[in-house]
Amino acid sequence: MKIKLIIRYCFIVLTIFFMAVIFYFSSQTGEKSGSVSQNVSQGIGTVINTNSDSTTNVANFVLSYIRKFAHVFLYAGLGFCVCVSAFTFSFKHKWLWLLIPVVFCFAYAASDEFHQLFVEGRGASFSDVMIDSIGFLTAILLSNLVWFLINKYRQHK
Repeated sequence: MKIKLIIRYCFIVLTIFFMAVIFYFSSQTGEKSGSVSQNVSQGIGTVINTNSDSTTNVANFVLSYIRKFAHVFLYAGLGFCVCVSAFTFSFKHKWLWLLIPVVFCFAYAASDEFHQLFVEGRGASFSDVMIDSIGFLTAILLSNLVWFLINKYRQHK
């Protein structure tokens, strides 16, 4: 019983951490956010190629996707943490282990886009919420599958 509480509190702290990181990046102005994305893309282009023309081409390709990858990655982390936190609670209906994390993450993604309406050079985008959903839904579904398999294994043993 004690280990369950330790896991719960650790993953609640990790959930708050992911929420804070997402909020931090969302709070950056459009110019600052674009600059960070450009620098990361250029760095990846440099690592992949030593030829300066190729580096620029790779960096431009990466730049077009880097923000989307960041959305997916951060929301996958958030989804996983919320999901593991949910597993530490006992629910009469087991489908709540799936529903609660999905609703929580979707609400946070939507509120994050709303928050960006008030940040200089940024705006809200429903497509970003959908990209965030790819991240958290993947993590939540995989976490639930692993949880289900672990419980089946325990019951069988």
